Amino acid sequence: MIPLSTDTKARVGNRITILIPARKYIMNVAWTEEKPMPAIELFACRLLILFERMLPLELREFFGLSEREEEELLNSLEDKRLAALDLLGYLVPSPLLQGQIGHAGRVPMLVNYNEQTEHVVLDAFALTVRKEQRLSRLMFGLPELPMPESVKGLGIDKVIEEFGRQFRSYLEITRHNEHERLRTQLYKVMGCSASEVLQLAVDIEFTYQQAKGEPKQWIRSVERLSSNQSRPLSSKLEAHIADFLGSNYIEEKGTDAETYCRLADDHVLKTYVKGYQVDYSRWIVARDESKTGYGSPDTRGVFGPLYLLENRREALEWIRKTLYEQDELTDLKALWMPSNVPFWGANSEDIDRFIQDLKNIFERRDNDAKISLIHQGTRWNVRQYLKNIFPYGFSTPLALDRLELLIIPGIFGLIQYHGQPNTDSGVSLPIGYMTKDPARIKHLELLFKTRIGDFGNLNGTWAPPRESNSPLKAQELLPQNWLANPISQSTTRPILSLNR
Repeated sequence: MIPLSTDTKARVGNRITILIPARKYIMNVAWTEEKPMPAIELFACRLLILFERMLPLELREFFGLSEREEEELLNSLEDKRLAALDLLGYLVPSPLLQGQIGHAGRVPMLVNYNEQTEHVVLDAFALTVRKEQRLSRLMFGLPELPMPESVKGLGIDKVIEEFGRQFRSYLEITRHNEHERLRTQLYKVMGCSASEVLQLAVDIEFTYQQAKGEPKQWIRSVERLSSNQSRPLSSKLEAHIADFLGSNYIEEKGTDAETYCRLADDHVLKTYVKGYQVDYSRWIVARDESKTGYGSPDTRGVFGPLYLLENRREALEWIRKTLYEQDELTDLKALWMPSNVPFWGANSEDIDRFIQDLKNIFERRDNDAKISLIHQGTRWNVRQYLKNIFPYGFSTPLALDRLELLIIPGIFGLIQYHGQPNTDSGVSLPIGYMTKDPARIKHLELLFKTRIGDFGNLNGTWAPPRESNSPLKAQELLPQNWLANPISQSTTRPILSLNR
């Protein structure tokens, strides 16, 4: 948990989604469920508890019943095993009803016995009960924890034991009625068999705060139950997730932080870098003291990915306002060059929301606007969720590194360096600036074109968009003025289109 009283403001630095393995089990379960009684039966039971025995005639006169109604009441109490007639003809409470006397002030309840087949999901690491999820198109290909070897030798007896121990938790995620959950008790598990292997989405938020040396890091991990509901993870499962994050490494190769500051003309971050390292703690203190400004309202520092809610709103507002002010702009292109770090973009919902909002802004001005993801290599080889998020994409022979660039020529620019704030985690913390200053945008455009290099080397495996069966060419994804004055002339090749 984030402390309430701190020296500096705690800042959200990243959010990712990962998939954890789980298995479904089919269980034949019996449980008892308490149900409220009809009012006349309830009061009859209270009288029996109070007086210990009563003549049926006394009950009939007390409630003003006819002989027929008296008979129905007696039969109902006997059928529900709440009362019975003794040898002297008195109605006496049954052991089941007497068992409820010890609960002071408790209203007598009916106890129903139920048998049903339940589909129970247990995660593969901590064997905690989880809610079965259907992965959306935005989750396929997200980083995933491998299935542990211990699951192969897991016995059914252990599964049943864990289910019984966590029965209350199971009711919480499968029964919406709180009254029903409180009145239900597990009786026994009559059978259990292993079913399919599943993957469950876990959302992880990283929050940072100034400290001596590496910044303090708080990690909040939750199981996603629905679009607006989540559930904390067990400490044991969180420990496995921490091991997984720590097993991923950010290599120290390519552009380092000092080189980034020179390429980006980032005179603010320059004060806080050395080699590949960023002194996030000092930067956080300076940010709180309003000492990280770029000398112009048209450029501001960005802490964490641009697509996080904390940054997304302002970036989209800048883009929307600039488009409104520049009526002559029609050739709208957005080119996003990611950083080559383990968990870049591993946030299915936030990055998708940013792309969809940007697409809507573009299409109000230019129906032929394009938003593309650039990837390294000789073919299009990115995780499936990114293909489902970005409308277009192409690969280049360049080698991506810790530098990230987003360019909307003439409109907006973002540049960030992906540092590693904590050595025990492979999750990066991007830091840099976004700008709508024309001079800075031109500078970033030139840097972008320099990093792409020869336009003729742009390539990829083409995938047909829904509305067309023709491959797109590079000219359709790059700004026309870039093609008119390329760094080096060359013939373009077909590239990948991923229109939804």
